Amino acid sequence: MSASSYYGRYTCCEDAAQAAYQELSSPGIPIPLLPVLKRCGVQPVLSSSLTQGAAGCLYLHEGRWYMALRSGTPVDEQRLSIAEEMGHFLLGHPMCGGQIRCFDRSLSGPRQASERFAVRFLIPACQLPEGPLSPDFLAGRFVVPRLFLLSHLSLLTSDRERARTGTNPGKPHTMETESPDTVPG
Repeated sequence: MSASSYYGRYTCCEDAAQAAYQELSSPGIPIPLLPVLKRCGVQPVLSSSLTQGAAGCLYLHEGRWYMALRSGTPVDEQRLSIAEEMGHFLLGHPMCGGQIRCFDRSLSGPRQASERFAVRFLIPACQLPEGPLSPDFLAGRFVVPRLFLLSHLSLLTSDRERARTGTNPGKPHTMETESPDTVPG
């Protein structure tokens, strides 16, 4: 499958990260990410020109996708950066730029969606252990930054519970309300 057929592939999925995990990931914890890039037609490259901000950047140049990774960045940060960038890519987020196009980082909605995608893709609810979730244990097992885990621990806890009860982890939980037919007139 070509890279262009993966761009935006999961835009309409209720649980995009779970769908991508099932289709693209290889067995193993932590999830091997280089095969995911390869399946999506994205070429990883090490870059010494990335000096600030994210540990990596996915970009399109002359019809080909590249994942630039900052040299010397810890593996957990690289994995997070790859997963967030793949979230932008697979969810079809808007791009900016001229000859070299990258995802528009000025938009907060896509940035937040890509972070949620990353945590759900790297740490699927079906792989979470029973009992209290320890950020140190999860960071070591799934090779993701501890600080990132701390900011998404409630999402992971909620996803694990929804996975157990059979509700969709990727869809926000809403309270049941009475239908208009049952409300007294």
